[in-house]
Amino acid sequence: MGESTKTTFNTQVVKDLQSEQPKLIKKALTKIKDKGNEKHIVPLVKLYETSSDESIKDEIKSILSQLKNTKSIGELMPFLEKDNNRIKELILHSLWSSGFDLTDHIPLIVETAIDGDFMVLLEALTLIENLEGPFIEDDLFIATSTLNEKISECTDESTLNLLQSLLSVIQQFESKIEI
Repeated sequence: MGESTKTTFNTQVVKDLQSEQPKLIKKALTKIKDKGNEKHIVPLVKLYETSSDESIKDEIKSILSQLKNTKSIGELMPFLEKDNNRIKELILHSLWSSGFDLTDHIPLIVETAIDGDFMVLLEALTLIENLEGPFIEDDLFIATSTLNEKISECTDESTLNLLQSLLSVIQQFESKIEI
Protein backbone atom coordinates (compact mmCIF):
# COMPACT_ATOMS: atom_id res chain seq x y z
CA MET A 1 0.00 0.00 0.00
CA GLY A 2 1.49 3.34 -1.06
CA GLU A 3 1.80 6.23 1.40
CA SER A 4 -1.12 8.22 -0.06
CA THR A 5 -3.28 5.09 -0.20
CA LYS A 6 -2.50 4.47 3.49
CA THR A 7 -3.41 8.06 4.36
CA THR A 8 -6.70 7.78 2.46
CA PHE A 9 -7.42 4.44 4.13
CA ASN A 10 -6.68 5.84 7.62
CA THR A 11 -8.75 8.98 7.03
CA GLN A 12 -11.73 7.07 5.64
CA VAL A 13 -11.70 4.40 8.36
CA VAL A 14 -11.55 7.01 11.14
CA LYS A 15 -14.38 8.93 9.45
CA ASP A 16 -16.44 5.71 9.27
CA LEU A 17 -15.83 5.04 12.98
CA GLN A 18 -17.49 8.39 13.70
CA SER A 19 -20.58 7.52 11.65
CA GLU A 20 -24.06 7.26 13.15
CA GLN A 21 -24.64 4.08 11.13
CA PRO A 22 -23.73 0.86 12.99
CA LYS A 23 -23.20 -0.98 9.66
CA LEU A 24 -20.58 1.54 8.56
CA ILE A 25 -18.88 1.41 11.97
CA LYS A 26 -18.76 -2.40 11.87
CA LYS A 27 -17.26 -2.33 8.36
CA ALA A 28 -14.60 0.10 9.60
CA LEU A 29 -13.85 -2.19 12.54
CA THR A 30 -13.39 -5.13 10.16
CA LYS A 31 -10.99 -3.07 8.03
CA ILE A 32 -9.02 -2.05 11.11
CA LYS A 33 -8.86 -5.65 12.28
CA ASP A 34 -7.36 -6.61 8.90
CA LYS A 35 -5.12 -3.63 8.12
CA GLY A 36 -5.19 -1.30 11.10
CA ASN A 37 -2.26 0.22 12.94
CA GLU A 38 -1.49 2.20 16.09
CA LYS A 39 -2.99 5.34 14.50
CA HIS A 40 -6.43 3.75 14.96
CA ILE A 41 -6.11 3.23 18.72
CA VAL A 42 -7.25 6.69 19.86
CA PRO A 43 -10.36 6.72 17.61
CA LEU A 44 -11.18 3.16 18.71
CA VAL A 45 -10.95 4.02 22.40
CA LYS A 46 -13.03 7.16 21.87
CA LEU A 47 -15.69 5.10 20.10
CA TYR A 48 -15.61 2.55 22.92
CA GLU A 49 -16.18 5.36 25.39
CA THR A 50 -19.16 6.84 23.55
CA SER A 51 -20.86 3.78 22.05
CA SER A 52 -23.78 2.08 23.74
CA ASP A 53 -23.70 -0.84 21.26
CA GLU A 54 -22.22 -3.80 23.12
CA SER A 55 -21.30 -5.67 19.92
CA ILE A 56 -19.24 -2.68 18.75
CA LYS A 57 -17.58 -2.44 22.17
CA ASP A 58 -16.80 -6.17 22.11
CA GLU A 59 -15.23 -5.86 18.66
CA ILE A 60 -13.08 -2.91 19.79
CA LYS A 61 -11.95 -4.88 22.85
CA SER A 62 -11.06 -7.80 20.58
CA ILE A 63 -9.05 -5.57 18.22
CA LEU A 64 -7.18 -3.87 21.06
CA SER A 65 -6.41 -7.25 22.64
CA GLN A 66 -4.53 -8.38 19.54
CA LEU A 67 -2.10 -5.50 19.14
CA LYS A 68 1.42 -6.57 18.20
CA ASN A 69 3.25 -3.34 17.39
CA THR A 70 5.04 -1.91 20.44
CA LYS A 71 4.25 1.61 19.15
CA SER A 72 0.76 0.83 20.45
CA ILE A 73 1.99 1.12 24.04
CA GLY A 74 2.58 4.86 23.63
CA GLU A 75 -0.94 5.28 22.25
CA LEU A 76 -2.58 3.27 25.06
CA MET A 77 -0.75 4.49 28.17
CA PRO A 78 -2.19 8.05 28.29
CA PHE A 79 -5.69 6.55 28.67
CA LEU A 80 -4.65 5.12 32.05
CA GLU A 81 -4.61 8.67 33.39
CA LYS A 82 -8.24 9.36 32.45
CA ASP A 83 -11.08 9.28 34.99
CA ASN A 84 -13.11 6.62 33.18
CA ASN A 85 -12.83 3.20 34.89
CA ARG A 86 -14.24 1.33 31.88
CA ILE A 87 -11.53 2.83 29.67
CA LYS A 88 -8.80 2.02 32.21
CA GLU A 89 -10.10 -1.55 32.41
CA LEU A 90 -10.12 -1.81 28.59
CA ILE A 91 -6.57 -0.46 28.27
CA LEU A 92 -5.13 -2.69 31.02
CA HIS A 93 -6.84 -5.72 29.47
CA SER A 94 -5.50 -4.79 26.03
CA LEU A 95 -1.96 -4.30 27.30
CA TRP A 96 -2.03 -7.64 29.11
CA SER A 97 -3.64 -9.54 26.21
CA SER A 98 -1.16 -8.14 23.72
CA GLY A 99 1.73 -9.48 25.77
CA PHE A 100 3.76 -6.28 25.81
CA ASP A 101 6.64 -5.91 28.27
CA LEU A 102 5.39 -3.21 30.61
CA THR A 103 8.02 -3.60 33.29
CA ASP A 104 9.03 0.07 32.85
CA HIS A 105 5.46 1.17 33.57
CA ILE A 106 4.85 -0.46 36.97
CA PRO A 107 4.37 2.82 38.90
CA LEU A 108 1.71 4.08 36.44
CA ILE A 109 -0.07 0.72 36.41
CA VAL A 110 -0.14 0.63 40.22
CA GLU A 111 -1.34 4.25 40.35
CA THR A 112 -4.09 3.36 37.85
CA ALA A 113 -5.03 0.33 39.95
CA ILE A 114 -5.43 2.22 43.20
CA ASP A 115 -7.35 5.07 41.57
CA GLY A 116 -9.72 2.72 39.77
CA ASP A 117 -12.59 0.51 40.81
CA PHE A 118 -12.49 -3.22 41.61
CA MET A 119 -12.34 -4.30 37.93
CA VAL A 120 -9.52 -1.87 37.12
CA LEU A 121 -7.60 -3.21 40.11
CA LEU A 122 -8.23 -6.79 38.98
CA GLU A 123 -6.97 -6.07 35.44
CA ALA A 124 -3.89 -4.31 36.82
CA LEU A 125 -3.14 -7.26 39.11
CA THR A 126 -3.43 -9.69 36.19
CA LEU A 127 -1.12 -7.55 34.07
CA ILE A 128 1.51 -7.12 36.79
CA GLU A 129 1.43 -10.80 37.81
CA ASN A 130 2.54 -11.68 34.28
CA LEU A 131 5.54 -9.35 34.11
CA GLU A 132 8.90 -11.07 33.92
CA GLY A 133 11.37 -8.26 34.57
CA PRO A 134 14.13 -7.29 34.97
CA PHE A 135 12.68 -4.81 37.40
CA ILE A 136 13.82 -1.34 38.35
CA GLU A 137 14.29 -1.09 42.12
CA ASP A 138 13.05 2.53 42.32
CA ASP A 139 9.87 1.65 40.40
CA LEU A 140 9.12 -1.20 42.78
CA PHE A 141 9.81 1.02 45.79
CA ILE A 142 7.36 3.65 44.47
CA ALA A 143 4.75 0.95 43.80
CA THR A 144 5.18 -0.56 47.27
CA SER A 145 4.87 2.83 48.98
CA THR A 146 1.79 3.74 46.98
CA LEU A 147 0.15 0.39 47.73
CA ASN A 148 0.95 0.51 51.44
CA GLU A 149 -0.64 3.95 51.69
CA LYS A 150 -3.78 2.81 49.86
CA ILE A 151 -4.01 -0.39 51.95
CA SER A 152 -3.91 1.63 55.16
CA GLU A 153 -6.89 3.69 53.97
CA CYS A 154 -8.95 0.87 52.42
CA THR A 155 -12.16 -0.22 54.14
CA ASP A 156 -13.65 -2.54 51.49
CA GLU A 157 -12.58 -6.14 52.14
CA SER A 158 -12.59 -7.39 48.53
CA THR A 159 -10.61 -4.36 47.36
CA LEU A 160 -8.24 -4.76 50.28
CA ASN A 161 -7.60 -8.39 49.31
CA LEU A 162 -6.71 -7.38 45.75
CA LEU A 163 -4.47 -4.55 46.96
CA GLN A 164 -2.65 -6.98 49.27
CA SER A 165 -2.27 -9.48 46.41
CA LEU A 166 -0.80 -6.75 44.22
CA LEU A 167 1.58 -5.71 47.00
CA SER A 168 2.64 -9.34 47.44
CA VAL A 169 3.49 -9.63 43.73
CA ILE A 170 5.53 -6.41 43.84
CA GLN A 171 7.38 -7.64 46.95
CA GLN A 172 8.20 -10.89 45.15
CA PHE A 173 9.69 -8.82 42.32
CA GLU A 174 11.72 -6.84 44.87
CA SER A 175 13.12 -10.06 46.37
CA LYS A 176 14.44 -11.07 42.93
CA ILE A 177 16.51 -7.91 42.49
CA GLU A 178 20.16 -8.63 43.06
CA ILE A 179 21.94 -6.21 45.33
